[in-house]
Amino acid sequence: MKRKPPIAPPDPLSLIQEFFGSEETSHIAHYNQPPMLHLLSPACSSVTQDLANF
Repeated sequence: MKRKPPIAPPDPLSLIQEFFGSEETSHIAHYNQPPMLHLLSPACSSVTQDLANF
């Protein structure tokens, strides 16, 4: 039986201000990993999968 390769979680782009006050990392149904979030700000951009500790 041939295994299917794992499906990568989505990696959305979003303004960092939309995540202020978040206390936990979001999960999307049917994915074992949290999404890779690209957080955009006027000064720079950051990438994280651990929003709670960002």
